[in-house]
Amino acid sequence: MTKLIEYDEASDEVKAIYEEIMAMRGFRMVPAFYRALAIDPISLRSFWNRYREVLSRPKLTNLQKELVGIAVSVCLSSNYSTEAHVDIARKLGMDDEALGELIATIGIFSEVATICKTLSLNYDGDPQ
Repeated sequence: MTKLIEYDEASDEVKAIYEEIMAMRGFRMVPAFYRALAIDPISLRSFWNRYREVLSRPKLTNLQKELVGIAVSVCLSSNYSTEAHVDIARKLGMDDEALGELIATIGIFSEVATICKTLSLNYDGDPQ
């Protein structure tokens, strides 16, 4: 199992990052993902800076970003990430009906992409 750096054993630098994460994301605890990254404080800081910057962009809502997170996590077969993004999306207002629609959408687009890849199809432009 991957070593997780717990808050009480973290350096002051890592504790400061943990506190930023909890404050910005509204978490009561630091998720395992960040505690695993903390084995290298430079990587943790670098990732957190990029993550924070992406989340602060205004064109997509945080819920929309979490829905993308669910789709990517499902496609990459990451149970941890899928569960985390579903949990956050629910807190941002996603209900069971929306989750069902998202799952169906992920499924159909995954099928389309698989067929296109298998058949080596190239996009031929907007058919309209």
